[in-house]
Amino acid sequence: MNRRQFLGRTIAGSLIVAAKPSPAADGIVGHSPSGAAATTTRLSIAEYAPYRRGPAEIVQKRLDLYKELGCGSLRLGAGWWDLETSEGHWRELPILGYLDQAKTNGFRFKLEIGTVGAPPAWYLAAHPDAKIRNQQDEFSKADISPWYPGIRAVLSQKTDALFKYLAQVKVLEAADSVFVDLGPAGEPIYPAAWTMGKSNCNELTPWYFADHAPVDFREAMTKKYGNLQQANRLWKTKFSNWAEVKPLDPGERP
Repeated sequence: MNRRQFLGRTIAGSLIVAAKPSPAADGIVGHSPSGAAATTTRLSIAEYAPYRRGPAEIVQKRLDLYKELGCGSLRLGAGWWDLETSEGHWRELPILGYLDQAKTNGFRFKLEIGTVGAPPAWYLAAHPDAKIRNQQDEFSKADISPWYPGIRAVLSQKTDALFKYLAQVKVLEAADSVFVDLGPAGEPIYPAAWTMGKSNCNELTPWYFADHAPVDFREAMTKKYGNLQQANRLWKTKFSNWAEVKPLDPGERP
């Protein structure tokens, strides 16, 4: 199984988990004796992340408002970069108090568990070939290159650790679904521009310039065309060896 197949099956499997109906999925969370509207887990709120770290009394006011609106669930993210501060050193989830307060108020969770889309800065510094890069050698701080040879191992190890922790602190027991993590902007193809330090978030750049991408490209082309002569004939090029073949810059022609 190649890397693309592995990632595809991982995503497909996660979609099945997320789509699996829960006994509480359509349930009524609560109804105020005063006659306030009942809340349902069909309606959820995705809060602006910094709000979750506010004072408990401010958080409570928002939770009360959500219940008045009929919302019974919260969409929340928990990423690898939130928990592992250095190799092997895991801290408590910074928003754990918020999650406990939400549970006390009867809310259910729709969780976004981030590993490939939430690598800690220390990991990318220690494994520069895990960075996903564009043609200007800029890298996304919120993605791991799909060509990184260690991606299977790190996804398995860190995702298992994330789920184990969330089970220990009783967050998973309040979760009705888990979302597929495709990066901070939900992008399966391009890293979000803001994660690459760009001021213009509308600018999307190809990211197939990661360390291992050219090698993977040459291997794929060799498998597809069999020999360089055949490839040159179809491409109308004059490459003398496969080492010259590489992904093109935007607008470039061979």
